[in-house]
Amino acid sequence: MGKASSGKKVARAASTGGGRTSRGKTPWGWYSLISVVVIAGVALVVVSRDDTLDRIGERSTEQPTTNDHWHAAYGFYFCDQFSPPLADNGRDPLGVHTHGDGVIHVHPFSQAASGKRALMGVYERAMGITLNDDRIEVGDRKYSNGDMCGDKPGKVQAFVEGEPFNGDPSDIHFGKDRMAVVVAFAPEGTEIPRTPPSFAQLNNLSDMPAQPPASDVPNEATTTTNATGGETTTSVPGTTPPSSTP
Repeated sequence: MGKASSGKKVARAASTGGGRTSRGKTPWGWYSLISVVVIAGVALVVVSRDDTLDRIGERSTEQPTTNDHWHAAYGFYFCDQFSPPLADNGRDPLGVHTHGDGVIHVHPFSQAASGKRALMGVYERAMGITLNDDRIEVGDRKYSNGDMCGDKPGKVQAFVEGEPFNGDPSDIHFGKDRMAVVVAFAPEGTEIPRTPPSFAQLNNLSDMPAQPPASDVPNEATTTTNATGGETTTSVPGTTPPSSTP
């Protein structure tokens, strides 16, 4: 074999990138595999970046954010009465829990429980209960649609801010502070209270500073009565009340 023949072989190898091909065909399978690997790598980088931004709270400002501390009064109503509030079970993986006060405390630790992800389902999982549109399990109270409440079949129902919530109760969104949520199992047509008993507890939260008494509120008007003439005067802190002397 002469030098010319060897040169042709080198030229053919160079034209295929130094590898073997079938009759000189372009190795599209190999190129496709490389493309898939590159795309997957880029996707992983994007997901990792998003997760990092989520953890440090720089990705979204949709409320509740990781800087918010909100509360929702809730109650579970079975057939004809509310059950006692759930006790604090000490589990709080995402920053949505209770202190046993009938209030859901919402202060997300990460984006996994903030913004649109701040759902009743996060509380459900933390407390080990089951809430969906056809079944409710809270402690030893376990009901499915069609189970009897007395002599009538019941069904899962939910109310948010006094209005019926259609759908899975675990999808209830904590979209504002000081919400009222009732999840019930009762026959259709039952007069279910729309506000849980713990709603008043929102003014006496165990993890928030107590509200000052009315007498300590700045600029609160006070009324005094003249003991002799029965005349009343109203004054505002920082001002001098008018004299009652003619």
